[in-house]
Amino acid sequence: MARPSDYTEELALHICAELASGKSLVRICQDEGMPDISTVYRWRLAHPEFRDMYTRAREDQADTLADEIVGIADESINDTYLDSDGNERTNHEVVARSKLRVDARKWVAAKLKPRSYGDKLDLTHSGELNVKTLSDDDLDKRIAEAAGKAGIAFAADGEGEAEV
Repeated sequence: MARPSDYTEELALHICAELASGKSLVRICQDEGMPDISTVYRWRLAHPEFRDMYTRAREDQADTLADEIVGIADESINDTYLDSDGNERTNHEVVARSKLRVDARKWVAAKLKPRSYGDKLDLTHSGELNVKTLSDDDLDKRIAEAAGKAGIAFAADGEGEAEV
């Protein structure tokens, strides 16, 4: 069956609903009756209303992924098993897979909605800030020194032309 390439509001709404529910665009486009992923990208460029819906759906997807993290972390049914002697053992493969699922969702959520799920940057300044006020003559002198080190002649009095 051929993939649809004509934009319809019905397809656009379906794609956005699937995205918001946490499904990837790649998986959505693999479903029967769905357009190719490149078609969806073209629609985003050609249809501002779809671009806006798509952006909101991606933000909602970040919230869905964040919600799934708690469920994955709380799920512990297969974390342990009984060995042949009846001893309870940790199933490290299942635990590692759960950690990978959580980490992947955290990463994607942070990229999709960085203000909510991205790393917070601490931009506070705790050092000392020294501000000097220079006279015009002192400033001209410092500029001339820097220009001289760079091999540029500087006319500090504003007269004439600087030589290169």
